[in-house]
This record gives sequence, C-alpha cells and structure tokens, in this order.
Amino acid sequence: MKLLFRVGALTIPLVFVGAICVSGVRRHGDTGPWIGEVTNYGSEPAFTSVRGHVIDAAGRDLSGSRSFLICPQVVAPGQHGAFEVFTPSVFQREGALAPAAPYTFVPDPGNSTRPVTDGSRTGDGLATRIVSTDAARRFAIVEMRNTSASTFRDVTVCANLRGSSGVVEEIGSRIPFPDTIRPGEARTFPIFFNSLRNGTFDVFPIGSTGCCTAVVAETSNNFTVTAARIIDNGKALRVAGELRNGAGVDLLGVALSAHVEGSWADRIDNSALTCSRWVGAGTSSPETFTLPLTPGDANPSPAIEALGGTRTESYFALPVTDVASSPGAPSASGVMTKHVTATVSNPTAELLSIEGACLSLRDAQGRVVGAAPVYPIAAPFGGFGPGRTVQIAGDVEELAPSVSLDVTAYGRPPQLIRGID
Repeated sequence: MKLLFRVGALTIPLVFVGAICVSGVRRHGDTGPWIGEVTNYGSEPAFTSVRGHVIDAAGRDLSGSRSFLICPQVVAPGQHGAFEVFTPSVFQREGALAPAAPYTFVPDPGNSTRPVTDGSRTGDGLATRIVSTDAARRFAIVEMRNTSASTFRDVTVCANLRGSSGVVEEIGSRIPFPDTIRPGEARTFPIFFNSLRNGTFDVFPIGSTGCCTAVVAETSNNFTVTAARIIDNGKALRVAGELRNGAGVDLLGVALSAHVEGSWADRIDNSALTCSRWVGAGTSSPETFTLPLTPGDANPSPAIEALGGTRTESYFALPVTDVASSPGAPSASGVMTKHVTATVSNPTAELLSIEGACLSLRDAQGRVVGAAPVYPIAAPFGGFGPGRTVQIAGDVEELAPSVSLDVTAYGRPPQLIRGID
C-alpha cells in the first residue's frame, strides 16, 4: 500500500512494510539531513530499520540503498520511532557533473522488520533521566540505572529530541562503555547531537539479559589519578595513574572512558590502556592516557567514567632484573623523558612469548608520574627458550619529578611455535 505526502516541493511515497509505516520525512536544508518517522500498526513489537537512497535534482542516485536504524530499536504496537539520514559523501569522477541540489531521500519498500521472538533484548529495567544539557557543545548528559535483578549486556541508548511542536528534530545515540550494567549500577554519559535545539527528550535504552559477554566492567574508582600535565600548547592533558584489578579475574585489553572535569566534550571513549595490556587479578598496573583539552582551562583535572577489560587465561608475570635509567631526550610533546632499560628472563622449562612490558616512574610518595609500554620481540614470533633473557628499553615521559622506577613484564606460552630462541 502506498500513500503520498510532501517534503518541500517534492512528492514522496508513504511506504508500508508489513505492519510498519514510514512517514513524515522532513529535510533540513537543500542537501539534508532528513528526519523521518515510523509507526508500528501491527499487534507485536518489532525490530525495525529503514532502507532508502538519496538522489539529486537531476535524478542521480548519490548513495545507493542504505539501512538506517530506528530509535527506539524495538517499536511497540502503536508506538512511533524516528530515523535520521545524513548527506552522503559523494565521489565525483573527473569531468563528471557535480551533484545538483536540492537532494531528496527516497525510502525503499524493502525495509527490514522482524518480530521480537523473546524477551532477552529489552529496555525493561533500565531507567534513564536527563541530567543536564550543553547547547554550545551539543550534548545531553544521560544517567542510566539498572533497576532490575538482571545484568544487561550489549546496552545501547538512543534519544529523540522533540521540538515545541512535538515533532522529532534530531536523533542521538550511544553505546556506553562498558556496555554491561549490573543490578543497581548506574552509568552517566553524554549523547551528542548535530545542533541541540530546545525541546524534550525521549530516551530509549535497550540491552540483552541473555548470555554472554567477555567484557568485565570495573568501577571507575579502581583507577587512581596520580599526575596530570598540560601538553601540546594547551590542547591536551596527559594523565598518569594506577589501575587496580579488583574483578577477581585476569583482564586483557583494559580500556577506559574519561573526560575533563566540568567538560564532558573533552573526552576519550573506550580508549585502550597500553602500558600493561594484561593486568592480573588483584594486581595493579601503572598507566597513562591523554585527554583533548579546550584551550584556556588553567587547572584541568580528569574524571574517570568507566573501566573494562576482557577475561583471559594463561598470561603471567615474568622476572625483571637490571633495571636502570638515564636522562632521555624530550618527547614530541615537549616533556622530558627518562630512558629505562631492563632484563626479562624465562624461568620456566618451556618456550614463552613476551606479550608486553611496562616501564614506570614514581615520585617520592610512590605515586606514578610516568609510564610507557614496550612490546619486545625476543625471537621469531616472540618466543624465547628456558633460562634465556631479553633486553628491553624505552623512553618514559616524566610528568612530575621522579625518584624511582619500576618495570613489569608478562608473557605466555606461544599459541604457535615456529622457532626456538
């Protein structure tokens, strides 16, 4: 079934796909973006996406058929959802005519709809609220709290911003990090928009209550910030600290989300901590990371939002000896460094691979003031034999005066032995 509605001076078909109706597509500017709405006229909730393509005034297809997600992802019977289409990047061949405005978005009749077959993916039990908004930087701060008795995994959140007339003006979305939230936990994060207009927000969280995910979430206070320094002519904030693994399991690929205190826009998301990619259960690891910084903040401080890593096995710490340092050259950021050397040995009776090492500097109170990763290769494919040693070295930025240094290394039996040191 097709009906007709108007967008600007163009008539576009109103498309029904199964029980889902695509309607109300509005273009903001001659070349987009477009905001459209869907309605579920069926009797069952449905996962829905919209397909369509963008054509120019000469009828040329600029994008090919593409899929666009609906907010919310699951549209209940009688419920409205919204989607957003941005102007496509157009590859123009040499000598070809440039695309002619205005552009038009044309929904395809082949939009994807599938019923919700079980209750394992739901938003029930995830409560959200808008904490604050920042129109200048175009984001809204959202708090999400798990009020259920289930752990949610693979969580995503989207928000429709409705103007004073009640029409959806913009759509924002986010995958919080980590995307696991346990019963009673709360997570706060920004959702960014194109231009934050005045209006009200409809926020839709959704996650899976089924099994499983490998990511282990840690509380943000398991990272202690111990030093910070403004670098790159005031455009960045280098941070040093110590990560404590309180998860009860060994973690690999630990990452964090963080922002500058008072400025949620100056942030990093799901940023891997590279000094010790592996952190054993109950141990600590020195780490550094860098935040973007809006120039003019005279005394910025970092705020850790969340931590997470992947469960792993078979990694273990290796003996380190002969640790020494000497003055190094300034880094590319203009920070003085120390050149650190050490020896790593294999105490086992089998071939090992060194998966990584961390060089760190500490001040008189034992606080981390610098850290840097080293990923040595002892032999082809990273293997070195029983009783053998490997020399490692690297430069560590000194964010504050240091009086001591430390080196940690970790390894495991190689997955594939191709040579012996």
